Amino acid sequence: MKEEHSSAKQRKQLDTMMNELEAGDVVVVTRLFSLVDSTRHLADLLKEFQQREAHLYSLNENLNTKTVLVVFFWSM
Repeated sequence: MKEEHSSAKQRKQLDTMMNELEAGDVVVVTRLFSLVDSTRHLADLLKEFQQREAHLYSLNENLNTKTVLVVFFWSM
């Protein structure tokens, strides 16, 4: 899935993907900035991934929500 990232309010493909996210799904991105607009947006998306029992993996930042560190971050 590819989407131009010019405005936080016009992320139709991201919204579609998040609406279709199911337990066990893994979303892989090359860089977090291609997915999120701010730290707050990242926190909101991580919470939604947790609620849906899905996972996020960012290649550049080596962020994997299956790891203990991110589980700790979610609990804060």
